Amino acid sequence: MKEIWHRTKKNIHTISGLIKLQALGYKEKRITDILNVTQNRLKSMSLVQEKLYQSSDFINIDLKEYIQD
Repeated sequence: MKEIWHRTKKNIHTISGLIKLQALGYKEKRITDILNVTQNRLKSMSLVQEKLYQSSDFINIDLKEYIQD
């Protein structure tokens, strides 16, 4: 299970980095905004993944803590 979590985290960060690099190649605000929204979604996914990993039951996440983070 630990290996799956590690690979998932690594893949999310790799995709996020690629999107960040892609955004540097555009000057149109509309396109960079879309890429930034996508990157923020990946950050949210990464945070959920981390909260699940830290959770004792892999089902529940403390929503208040998640929103604060």
